[in-house]
Amino acid sequence: VASPVYDLPFGEFRKYVTSGLPAHLVGGWQLSGIATAQTGRPFTVYYSSDNSNTGENADRPNLIGNPNSGPRTVAQWFNTSAFAAAGAGKFGNEGRNAIEGPGFLDVDVAIARTIPIREKVSAHFRAEAFNLFNHPNFYNPTSAFGSGSFGTLAQAYDPRQLQFSLKLLF
Repeated sequence: VASPVYDLPFGEFRKYVTSGLPAHLVGGWQLSGIATAQTGRPFTVYYSSDNSNTGENADRPNLIGNPNSGPRTVAQWFNTSAFAAAGAGKFGNEGRNAIEGPGFLDVDVAIARTIPIREKVSAHFRAEAFNLFNHPNFYNPTSAFGSGSFGTLAQAYDPRQLQFSLKLLF
């Protein structure tokens, strides 16, 4: 994660523009952002029912291959054929957090300026872009063994969002 803040050098132009609306528009702008890059979060495949007949719905299937060798697509994130059913009343051998989920990449940017109006009155303008590049970031795939959506990426984080604000400070 990186979070830079930069004061834009537009104030240097103020010596050329000394009156009117242009003089109020230049100078005092600040650019900031947050850039986040993460590897995928690990997760575990579970039965969607009580396979071991113990009253716990936390049973795991047998692992018979490498689940992380999957195609990494929305329709199939991991190798779903790497799992096999454990017999009825039995526990599977899959370890905890055996699969790596999709990574996360996000850039949020804001540009802001406080505009003095009078001695103790100012206006603060702010424009923000969340997920600036509109990069698709997905939640972990469906991990319920035996379900019709097993291995698919069914949910995504929010797409790009823009937000503007203007507040009066007094």
